Amino acid sequence: QSFVRDLITDADDKAIVTAIIHMSHNLGMATLAEGVETEEQAELLRNKGCDAIQGYWYSRPLSATDFEAMARCAG
Repeated sequence: QSFVRDLITDADDKAIVTAIIHMSHNLGMATLAEGVETEEQAELLRNKGCDAIQGYWYSRPLSATDFEAMARCAG
């Protein structure tokens, strides 16, 4: 999350995130970015090849019941 927070404005964070994604993929591992709060962050991560994204951009934390209801509506 600490690298994602300033991903758009900090070139060092962008370089670190890019390196982590590439390293993970080279090791045969998937990547999950946490703390994604904006569309711009989500888009940049997708473009860099990040496999999964979570954070407030998609949803605030939910109870199991609320998540189940949301999943039913999305399916």
